[in-house]
Amino acid sequence: MPRADEGKHTFTYSILPHANDFRDAGVIEESWALNQPLYERKIAASNGVLPESFSLVSADAKNVVITAVKRAETDNGLIVRLHDAYDKKSIVTLCVPKDFTKAAICDMLENEVEAIAINDGKITFPLSNFEIVTLKFSK
Repeated sequence: MPRADEGKHTFTYSILPHANDFRDAGVIEESWALNQPLYERKIAASNGVLPESFSLVSADAKNVVITAVKRAETDNGLIVRLHDAYDKKSIVTLCVPKDFTKAAICDMLENEVEAIAINDGKITFPLSNFEIVTLKFSK
């Protein structure tokens, strides 16, 4: 008989009352905030200048959830994995640092499948209902 999941486990439950549709209530965003909390770290003061805001990767569509940003397994490329969380087809614009000059849609093993035009750190592509997309950015 299998003996999986033996030992001590910790569970977190959360109830989020809301009216109408879960999309309008921000349930997806709240669930990510619960399960992936933001950690802070205090650092020493410096004379550097910080921008008002910064994001390594951002998407313009509310239905898009970026689930992974990591270094590619085989080179120094940047892998971004995302999906549609709202059952909504959309045209997505994704922004990355401007020094990336190549972009491609990849399979889940990070093999490049189709090149995408990148312009000034931005790519635009269609995303189907609940589709998962893996992208690779290179310099």
